[in-house]
Amino acid sequence: MPGYDTLDTTHWLAALGRVWTTPCRDDIPLCYPPYGGEIELICVNSSTNPPTYRIRVRIYRDCAGISQPSTITVRCQSSSCNISQFIMLNRTSITDITPLCPGQQSRCANRNSPNTGWEEYVYESGNTRLPACPDWIIYTTDCCRNNAITTGSNGQSMYIYIQVNTQAAPCNNSPRYSNRAATLLCNNQSFCFNPGVSDPDGDSLVFSLTNCRTTGVNTTIPYNNSCNGTCSGLNPLPTSGGTSINSTNRTVCLTPNAAAVGPVCLLIEEYRGGTKIGEYLRDMQIQVQNCSGNPPQASAINGTLPAQPYNPNNPGTYTYVACVNQGFCFTINFLDADNQNVTVLPPTGYRPVPLGMLQVTAPLMLRASSAGRPLPPAPTTSPLP
Repeated sequence: MPGYDTLDTTHWLAALGRVWTTPCRDDIPLCYPPYGGEIELICVNSSTNPPTYRIRVRIYRDCAGISQPSTITVRCQSSSCNISQFIMLNRTSITDITPLCPGQQSRCANRNSPNTGWEEYVYESGNTRLPACPDWIIYTTDCCRNNAITTGSNGQSMYIYIQVNTQAAPCNNSPRYSNRAATLLCNNQSFCFNPGVSDPDGDSLVFSLTNCRTTGVNTTIPYNNSCNGTCSGLNPLPTSGGTSINSTNRTVCLTPNAAAVGPVCLLIEEYRGGTKIGEYLRDMQIQVQNCSGNPPQASAINGTLPAQPYNPNNPGTYTYVACVNQGFCFTINFLDADNQNVTVLPPTGYRPVPLGMLQVTAPLMLRASSAGRPLPPAPTTSPLP
């Protein structure tokens, strides 16, 4: 009925918060306005000497800008092993990840569309061998961030990188992301989001917010004073109470209090047996817009509303424990304060995490929107333990 919908989420593991569940360097040219990106390292053969890897780069593009190239280049450097090499990556896929209601077209599909348009471009190398070196840096960079950025770095370079220790951890795999890096928020409404990270090798991961980079690992972007004080990696957007991150469950929460566009960077540190073996930077762009009405409210798993709402500070409201090889289902309820119908859909372009991983976070998600409100690309999510 209007204002209150029940969803049977069979075969879905949902973790929902208050979802309204609606940008060149000469040596490595990309030359387009990226919206963010990340680098992944995949070990494909541990029996070769040295082990064989593939490098994957994901770049997020605003479709209001120029098109992405069909190839990009990454640089692999190790000071201790005296190695520096360029590797070309070929584009393997393009995915429209724009948050849309049914029947709408994004700007990626139609240049004349009034709607936002975001795409994910995936690039992958051929097989490459990385010797046992403790200080690999693999990076790519772009000349110009999105000119729409309001927090100080518009037009600046974007630098994304990973650092890996293949001496201490041969054939290590980098963490994997199940949520895309572009997010749309409503002004003056609290929001939590989770990158949906898991590690294929079961390594320990520590998460923190950090300054975004511009031309190197130790060179950060400029920030201005539009964030109720100086913007920074820890304070990337104007908010009413700051931006927080849970270092273990990865969830970032904030309540924006002004329309803004800004890069937000997540640093993931990877440990095995107490030894740090990797560091990974994910560059995201968050857009805050003015919205009308109120967001739908989600219940706790198998909860009722308004008595048992989802609470991002209470894992019991978003955690469901399931047994391997056994079917299960649960229910999540949605309530709209404005008495509008609620639409519930899987998120646009969601990448499920393979359930065969040793450390399964598997944040299978939903997004909900009341009538007349946009659907965001990345709903609030939390991993399953």
